[in-house]
Amino acid sequence: MGRLTSAVRKALSSSHDLSNRAFDIGRTLIALAQLSLLISTPADNMFVPVGEAPALARCEPLGVISAFCWGEPELARWLLVVALALVVIGFAPRLTAWLHLYVSLSIALAIDLPEGGDQAAVAATACIAIISVSDNRIWVWRRSETTYRLGGLLYGVSWAAHWLLRFQMAYIYLNSSISKMSVEAWQDGSAVYYVSRMEYFGVSGPFADVLRDLTAVPLLAVAATWGTMMIELSIAVLILCSRPWQRIGFLFSAGLHIMIITMIGLGSFGLVMIGGVLAATSLGWARRTTAPQILGGGGSTRREQARDTINTDAGSSITGEKAPRLGQS
Repeated sequence: MGRLTSAVRKALSSSHDLSNRAFDIGRTLIALAQLSLLISTPADNMFVPVGEAPALARCEPLGVISAFCWGEPELARWLLVVALALVVIGFAPRLTAWLHLYVSLSIALAIDLPEGGDQAAVAATACIAIISVSDNRIWVWRRSETTYRLGGLLYGVSWAAHWLLRFQMAYIYLNSSISKMSVEAWQDGSAVYYVSRMEYFGVSGPFADVLRDLTAVPLLAVAATWGTMMIELSIAVLILCSRPWQRIGFLFSAGLHIMIITMIGLGSFGLVMIGGVLAATSLGWARRTTAPQILGGGGSTRREQARDTINTDAGSSITGEKAPRLGQS
């Protein structure tokens, strides 16, 4: 009975084994997006001056917990860069995941130039921090057979937090899609045409002329406008579906944001969303262990069969009894 209980626990754990590269890469993409912001943007450019007063971080009311409100903003910026570097190299995720959450809060609560990804990063890293309470690895990029504890309170918390992450990322896309449907420009299919020609957020770069020409075609403009809303709605649904559909949801998300980056930029926002969805759908990319493999059925490996044979032979030699063959009573 005890062996069966242990096997069932392992079977349940296999459905939520976050020791896979997809989850680690997703968390790293979010950190890289934030690193790109902090490294490329001096602290003075993150804050908007009021009148003749110097540019300062927003420290009231909740912003006071931000690292930018503790002292010299430029020093705080580089301290946050170091913290994100620890996340990227994968050191002690159980600890650095909470440090990552603090970095996300420091950016979202203090800077005056939000671009959407900062709020999404807070939501994603909050869930990731709770998920990581059961992660006992020292280095993320080194696989361990005992990465996540099987069973126990911490494992249950991690399991619940991963579902919370899936719901959170699904809600972001669902809200984005539904809110667009109430805007006239999105209803009539002209939104992409106008967005691509905005002064500050329009298309730019080597593909700018081509994209302007394409969005000038009415049929293509309508298809891109309504296609964006339908893809966002699809992503919201697919994230909550079974494993194969989760993978499709991630591919839709990655393709959508790569197109947005190509058209109008918003690189850090795109990386945050791609990383968040990848972490949320990470179980869809993990190798799934089936119940027969865990319970010692037909799916057991040759190594496991050999080990069972050795144990059986050893037991029979001690008792002096001949072990029954498979199928004998």
